Amino acid sequence: MMGFVFSVLRVGWNPSILSRSRIHKSCTSVLRMIHSRSGSRANTLIQLDSKTAVLPVPILNDNYSYLLIDTVEKTAAAVDPAEPEKLIQAAESQNVKISSILTTHHHWDHAGGNVKMVQMLGNDIEVVGSAVDPIPKITVRMNDGDTHRIRNTQLSIRAMASPCHTRGHVMFYVDVQDSAATTDVIKGILFSGDTLFIAGCGRFFEGDANDMQKVMARIRSEFPKETAVFCGHEYTVGNLKFAKSIEPQNEAVEEKLNWAVQKLAKNEFTVPSVLAEELKYNPFLRTNSDSIQKATGLVDPVQVMSKLRSLKNNF
Repeated sequence: MMGFVFSVLRVGWNPSILSRSRIHKSCTSVLRMIHSRSGSRANTLIQLDSKTAVLPVPILNDNYSYLLIDTVEKTAAAVDPAEPEKLIQAAESQNVKISSILTTHHHWDHAGGNVKMVQMLGNDIEVVGSAVDPIPKITVRMNDGDTHRIRNTQLSIRAMASPCHTRGHVMFYVDVQDSAATTDVIKGILFSGDTLFIAGCGRFFEGDANDMQKVMARIRSEFPKETAVFCGHEYTVGNLKFAKSIEPQNEAVEEKLNWAVQKLAKNEFTVPSVLAEELKYNPFLRTNSDSIQKATGLVDPVQVMSKLRSLKNNF
């Protein structure tokens, strides 16, 4: 399988182009190399192409917020900034201005900072979110398939409706437009909120297994396998332990679990993952897999999804 290469930049570190000889490493080994350069949880900038970068910002107890940065225009969108002060400080550390808020769903730990951030930055900031969920301070309402150019940037997002965790949950997809020196084969960025986690999925608070199965099927079919996934919570180790209980012989699960434990022990990120990787170890994306069906004793994908969620809720 073709590998995936990001450039990871750290404040105070002089970046260099990652060797193209590494392109053909496996996805897992390349991501390990990426994360090994990312250092501590503060000020870690992940450059996806010549104008697009993502800065993960840990907030609250286990949430991830993000800055999606146009590095040419020095302008950013804040994704789910439930602690706006931390996002504003992070933007200042990168010498960028926040022009937009992207909100995946209405839960307080994702949308709860919108009002304060608008108060702090001014009413000219745009607030982008679902046309269905009640998003505080929303100015741009997006339905499934809608596209929107982030204010004062060259970056465009596409919304995918992902109803289940909440009725109006949306994920935001960004095309990676070029294959510049800072990246090789990553084709897109997905801010998945509380729908898709590393090796897991969100709880079915306002939907059911049928809803989540439809969403997972769309993720498999509509996004490039070379999509970098930035999820809403640091649930990676717990999710992988559950995945291991379902597929104890899955080497990809074991390898990723060992890696994640080591990352967290160093107080480092486990995001992003890559969709191609998720298709190896995420049971919720693989309800058609023989091994997953055997583990659940079911064949119908919706029933498998329901069983997996029930087992995970009680894990």
